[in-house]
Amino acid sequence: MIAERYFIAIELSIAVAEQLMALQVEMRDSLTTQQVRWVHPENVHLTLKHLGALDEAILEPLQERMNLLVEPLFPFQVECTGVGADPTPQHARRIWAMLDKGSGDVLDLLRRALEKELGQLGFGADERPFWPGLLLGRPQRASDPALLGELELHAQRRFGASTIKDMVLFAASQDQERTRYRVVNRFELGKTQ
Repeated sequence: MIAERYFIAIELSIAVAEQLMALQVEMRDSLTTQQVRWVHPENVHLTLKHLGALDEAILEPLQERMNLLVEPLFPFQVECTGVGADPTPQHARRIWAMLDKGSGDVLDLLRRALEKELGQLGFGADERPFWPGLLLGRPQRASDPALLGELELHAQRRFGASTIKDMVLFAASQDQERTRYRVVNRFELGKTQ
């Protein structure tokens, strides 16, 4: 049996996801000499908290805490704007669709509240720094002039706004072909149990 790893994330609207998929197709068609492992469109999300492998016994209390967290919250909008790469565009290891600063700030506040709430169950703070972006692909070669040109071309591209209505608990498993995500539960913002 493949071990699942859990995480909490938000998903963007279908309209924004379609824009991101169109960008992937455009970049794939332009980068004829560069191999990129593109994230499957249905897997594009923004991770708020990595949980790792979990024992079944913790899932119920985890979901109870999530329900407490989302109850006083209201849906909000995030704007997906621009394309970037890290660690730098010249040495890209990951290609990202970025969120504007205001959206990133709101999501960082949400992530901190999530860390605090789940800390009560013994989950430690994420060691990875929070990055308000959506992973689109992983270039096979870090330095490629064609890739740099594509990143510059799309650096300011606007993909639209998404209304965030819930947070999602995902379970991820890896097979030989790709990572597969399974929705464990959705936690609707502002919904009382």
